[in-house]
Amino acid sequence: MKNYLTIMLYALLALLLTVSCADSNTVGDVGDKDDDLPPVERHSVALIAFESEVAATEESADVELRLELQYEKEYVAVQELSLRCYAEGESDAIVAESHATTTDGFRYVAHIEGLLAGDYELQVVAKYTSEGESLTETIATRTITIVLKEAEPDPEPDPTPAKEATLTYAEAAEAEAVAGYGSPRTYKNSYGDWVICAYNTGKAIQLNDGKVAYIGTPTFAEKITSLTITTTENYTDKVYICGEAGTSSESQVLLTAKCTDRSTTIDLSELSVSMFYLRAAACIRIESLKLLYGGEGGTTPEPDPEPTPDPDPTPEPDPTPNPNPDDTTGLSWAELPVITDANNDGRIDSDNTLYYAHHLCAGNEKNAQGTGKARNFTVCYSGKHHCPVWVAAPRHSMYEQKNASRTDAYGRDPKIPSSIQYSSKSTGGGCNKGHMLGSAERLSSAATNRQVFYYTNIAPQYSSSFNTGGGAWNNLEDHIDDLVCRDTLYIVVGCYFDNFSKNGASASPKTISFGGRGDVSCPTMFYYALLRTKKGSTGKRVQDCSAAELQCAAFAICHNMPKGHKPQAADMMSISELERLTGFTYFNNVPNAPKDTYNPSDWL
Repeated sequence: MKNYLTIMLYALLALLLTVSCADSNTVGDVGDKDDDLPPVERHSVALIAFESEVAATEESADVELRLELQYEKEYVAVQELSLRCYAEGESDAIVAESHATTTDGFRYVAHIEGLLAGDYELQVVAKYTSEGESLTETIATRTITIVLKEAEPDPEPDPTPAKEATLTYAEAAEAEAVAGYGSPRTYKNSYGDWVICAYNTGKAIQLNDGKVAYIGTPTFAEKITSLTITTTENYTDKVYICGEAGTSSESQVLLTAKCTDRSTTIDLSELSVSMFYLRAAACIRIESLKLLYGGEGGTTPEPDPEPTPDPDPTPEPDPTPNPNPDDTTGLSWAELPVITDANNDGRIDSDNTLYYAHHLCAGNEKNAQGTGKARNFTVCYSGKHHCPVWVAAPRHSMYEQKNASRTDAYGRDPKIPSSIQYSSKSTGGGCNKGHMLGSAERLSSAATNRQVFYYTNIAPQYSSSFNTGGGAWNNLEDHIDDLVCRDTLYIVVGCYFDNFSKNGASASPKTISFGGRGDVSCPTMFYYALLRTKKGSTGKRVQDCSAAELQCAAFAICHNMPKGHKPQAADMMSISELERLTGFTYFNNVPNAPKDTYNPSDWL
C-alpha cells in the first residue's frame, strides 16, 4: 500500500508540472530565470525600508514616513499604498490614514498629522495587481511612541531697566552754565535742570574742597540708583553726596565715596534720593556725570531687534562673506576706501587724527549669504575737524524697506572717542544736521536706523541753501536715490575742508560752533563717490565684473552752491581726480573699477 501511494504522488506531481509549463507558454516568454521563482515571490510586495521622522510641538506631533518596497515589476504593479494608524490595542478604530505618494517606482512618502502623545500601531497596506489579479495586503506593521515637546516655562519678567541722565562739561560750557563759582547757574537739558556752582577750567567743571562749589542734579520722578563720574585726570580722593546746597563743603552729607580712577561708579541705591548735590574733598575736574534712576538696575537695553527683512531681490549679491561678523578687519567690501592701521588702534596710520569704525546692522539683518549680519556703514571721523571725513556704505532696496520709522536717536558713536565728537544735537553756524548716510536709506529696522543718527554720521550743512528742500545737496541726494540698482550701488559720501571752487561756486575754510562744540570745521565741499554695474541687474559681484561691465564717477558740490542747483555734468569728476583732491583711495577692492574715466550720461 505504501509503495502504491508513493507512485501516485509522483504521478500527480508530474501532471502539475506539465500544466504549469503549458500555462507559462500561453502568457508569453518570460525567460528561464523567472521559471525558478516560487509563485509566492511573484505575487507578493515586500517592505524593505521603513523610516520615520517625528516633529512634535507642545500640542501634537506630525509623522513623516519613508517607505521602500521590493516587488517583481514583471508581475506586480502597486496601485495604492496606504498607511493606517491605530491606537495601540484598538485595531478596529483608525486614528489617521494617509495615502503615500511615490517618488519613483519603489520609494514612497506618507504623512500623518495631529497625533497626541501615546503608543500607536502603523499598518502599511498595499493594493496591487499581480498577473491580472487585484489584491490588498498588509505588508508591514510597526509600533511607535509619540512624546510631545515639553512646554517652555513662562519666562521671568525682565527687570525694569534703569533710565540714564547725563551732564557733560562740553554741553554745559557751551550754554555758559559753568563759571558760576559762588553764584550758581542753571543749565536745562532733556533730563531737567542742573544747578552748577563751579569753576570753568576750559576743560572741565572744577569742584574744590572748602569752597561753595557743587553740582545739583535735576529732581527725578524715580530714585537715583548710581552715579558715574568721569574726570580729565586720575582722581583718588573723596566726593560727597549731599542733601542740600548750603555753604559748607559737607552740607548734609548723605554719603561719602572715594574715587579710584578717571571713571568711578558709586552705588546710590540705598540712599533712596531723587536728587542730590555733588561736592568734592579735593580739586576734581569733571568731564561728565552719568546718573541711573528708576528700574531695577542696568542701563536701558536696546529694544528687541526688528525681524530680519525678507528682501526681494536678494540683498547685496556682491559682498564677500565674513565668517565672523563682529571681526571687520581685513575686509574686502567694495565701497571701503583704503584704511591702513598696522597697530589696529582705530586710527589711520598716515594721519592719527583720523579715526574709523565699522558698523554692522544692529537689527540683525543678514548678509546675502546668510553667514552673518549685513553691514551698515563705515565711517572715518576727524579729531581735528570734529566732523566726518567720509562714510562708506552699500545702497540697496533691502535697507530701505519701511520696517521702521525715522528714530531721531541722535547720540555719540560708541566706537569713536566721545571727546572728539559733538556733545549735543544742537546746531549753529547757519547749519543744520546733515546726514552723510540718510535716515531714509536705513529703514530695515529701528535698531539699524538709530545707528545713522550717530554724530559721526552727521556734518554741518547750510540750512537755507544746501540741506533743505530744493537745496543743492538735497537735489543730489534725490538723484542718487534713482541710481540704486538690483546689483547694489556702492557709495562713499565725504567732506572736504580746504579751499574749493567748482561750477561757479567757491568756499573757504572756517570754524563754527556746532553740536555743543566751538571748534567744528565747516566743510567747503561735499562729494559722492559712486560704483555700480552698468546694467544694474547682473547678479554678479562687482569684484568679478570686467571694466566694461562697471561704471564709477564722483559728484562734488561746493557748500556755497546756490539753492535750486540740480546735478549736472559740471559737478562731476573721475574717481581718480577725486583721489588726487582728497588723498584717499576709493574702490581699491574692485580691481577693474574704471576710476580714470566716466560718462556723464551714465549718471544723469
